[in-house]
Amino acid sequence: MDLIERPRDLELVQRACDILLKIPGVFSVGLGSKLVNGVSTGKLAFSILVLEKKPIATLAPHEIIPAEIEGLPTDVLESRPPHLIADEEQEDFDPGIARDVAEYRPILGGIQIRGARSIVPNGAHTFGTLGGFALTTGKDPGQRVLLTNHHVLDDRDGNLHGPSCTGCTKGDAVGNPNSGSQIATVLRGNDGDEVDAAIAILDKGVQFQRDIVKDDAPFPHREAIGESRPLETTDRDSTVHKRGMRSGITFGIVGSVSAFTGPVVGGRPRSNQIRIDLPRKVEMAAAITFETANRIFVPTADFITANVQVNDVVFIQGTTSGRFRITQVVDAQRLELDAKSTLTPGTSSLGLFVTPPLFALKGDSGSLLLDANGRPVGLVWAAFTERFIGNAWASRIERVEALLHIKIDSASAVGDTQTAFAPNSNRPAGDALRAAPIATGDVAPSGSLRALVEDDLMEAPRGRQIHQLYFAHQQEVRELIDSNREVALVWHRQGGPGMIQSVLDAARSRTTAIPTAIRGRSWAERVQSILAVFARFGSSRLREDIVRFGGEIEMLGGMTYPRFLQSLKA
Repeated sequence: MDLIERPRDLELVQRACDILLKIPGVFSVGLGSKLVNGVSTGKLAFSILVLEKKPIATLAPHEIIPAEIEGLPTDVLESRPPHLIADEEQEDFDPGIARDVAEYRPILGGIQIRGARSIVPNGAHTFGTLGGFALTTGKDPGQRVLLTNHHVLDDRDGNLHGPSCTGCTKGDAVGNPNSGSQIATVLRGNDGDEVDAAIAILDKGVQFQRDIVKDDAPFPHREAIGESRPLETTDRDSTVHKRGMRSGITFGIVGSVSAFTGPVVGGRPRSNQIRIDLPRKVEMAAAITFETANRIFVPTADFITANVQVNDVVFIQGTTSGRFRITQVVDAQRLELDAKSTLTPGTSSLGLFVTPPLFALKGDSGSLLLDANGRPVGLVWAAFTERFIGNAWASRIERVEALLHIKIDSASAVGDTQTAFAPNSNRPAGDALRAAPIATGDVAPSGSLRALVEDDLMEAPRGRQIHQLYFAHQQEVRELIDSNREVALVWHRQGGPGMIQSVLDAARSRTTAIPTAIRGRSWAERVQSILAVFARFGSSRLREDIVRFGGEIEMLGGMTYPRFLQSLKA
């Protein structure tokens, strides 16, 4: 049982919760890999978090967790409930790790953000992270919005202030009101059982890039945000990363999916979550000598071979316990630690764990959770920094999109600067409401993009045929994507929405070329895969037109819009 399809995975977890949450100390249940001595076996199991692991001999019968539920083994791990992680201006949560308070222009994902009323009861301002950008769907399609957490933009009572009476007044300002920098206004949010998320409409003229800051990448330290995708049970143990305004770029592993967690400190219990754990570079029981200057000496360790780095974290368990940031790797057996108080010299037998930097700190709320290919899979909202199991938590991105009526806006290349236009409900969804790229040379004139393209197509017989094809097949294609799982899978895996966006961007700028390749695969190969699945499941008329016009779509890679129009007249 490796892949459990959604929503059956969630149903399975819910049934397990009916049994396990009655047991004292259990606070989280999800689907992950079973661990043995801290190492993943790769075997699917119910991953169960408890406040304290106790010997079975000390437990009453009703307190014992079953070894197996519905044919899956159980795996019991010790941790603590997560905390919301908006950053309070007056608190220094983790000395030595600086906030990124820089002003970024154009704006992009991974930077500081807050709402005008983002103030906690003690009067402190709270900050979070701008995760990325999206397009609204549903009743107000095509509006450019930024995405973050609900608790990043709400007020001290947990209320979000969006527009009133359908636009009579705007929502709260978003940006950094302390410095007079406003970039958006609150539109709506959801702080329910599955997500902690909010969106804000970008102000007219705001320039943005659909990238995130990537501190470990070569200049310009950016990563393009890819197409969103749901995590599957087969994604357990996979590497994920995020960029937050407090801790920068950090990496973790998927500890469990479809997880229930509660009660959340400062929030509410949530279901269908992603648990993020820290991988262990070192895990051992050892005699640890605490030396002066907050150094530890571990004669049986080899920190150099284990690639231990400054800012990695030491977790010590036993008579002396705690977690400490590494400030210096002195040698293969010695580390210097950043301790809040001086550690008492002496030697003890203790548990020692060394992990990469903590995944999320206060201020990182709202960060996009990305897979190894830069595709958004979640939205980070909580953490518990004292444990490497359950170090951070994220809402599933497909639930964020569904509940907020948005679609993540992806980019095919780094540095594609866009400019937000003012929302206009009288314009067709998805055309003039979308942003225009900033580029040298001619830019598409103002007005409805759809009308402009229609006028251009009508000037050539071949263009008129393409125009007719759009109206002949748009409904069938949309229904195939929405109702046929195999079509939808190919469409999203090949980056169909991003390819459409690339065509629209090229039509707007008139100088920007459609990419020849997207994430290592050529435009033509992606088009061929998409057209093949449409031909397989579509009508005979759709198949005939794919044969007639498919080659032209394959050849769009590398073309600018004027060159495409010229090809229609050839």
